[in-house]
Amino acid sequence: MDQLTEARIARNQATFRDANQRIVAAAGEIGVEPRAVPFICECSELSCTRVLLIDLSEYTAVRRHPRRFLHAAGHEDPVGTTVEVHPNYVVVEKSGVAGEVAEDLAG
Repeated sequence: MDQLTEARIARNQATFRDANQRIVAAAGEIGVEPRAVPFICECSELSCTRVLLIDLSEYTAVRRHPRRFLHAAGHEDPVGTTVEVHPNYVVVEKSGVAGEVAEDLAG
């Protein structure tokens, strides 16, 4: 896979990550129960519409690493490595150009 494709995938996934960050902020503002918060799958498949119900603290743990993304179980990633496996989701870490782009976009 070429570097431009890797960068595009990372940018697309960062868009989903940003949406999930807004979910975290909204959950805090309205006092949502911290368990079973709905998060959007951050995989590279543009047509993916999976929603994952996970604990707010679990999502916060993923966000501590700017190269890591939340994926539905079974959603492989062509530019990342699965670093954690949970019953209904996996955590994928980007490397190379995709990792650099993801880290840059994480702010």
